[in-house]
Amino acid sequence: MKTVVWLVVLSLYKGNVYKNYGFTVFSDGGLLEDNFDNIAFDNMMWDAGLGLTVKTPLGPARLDYAFQINNKGRRKIQLGVQSLFW
Repeated sequence: MKTVVWLVVLSLYKGNVYKNYGFTVFSDGGLLEDNFDNIAFDNMMWDAGLGLTVKTPLGPARLDYAFQINNKGRRKIQLGVQSLFW
């Protein structure tokens, strides 16, 4: 049986702007390894970003923009409904 280590770190700040509108500032990092010898802070992939949220009857709708700290050329925009951290 093969062992896989999954490590995730998340730092998040959420605030309200006006009525049903809010914002998020976040940074997260992750590591997926099958060898314990490779588990090191330097091997983690990190990203940071900003998000806008709108409270709806289905839960918060959000628009997030993130960039990889390890590779600033990689960026991502994500749309979503509901949130694990709301």
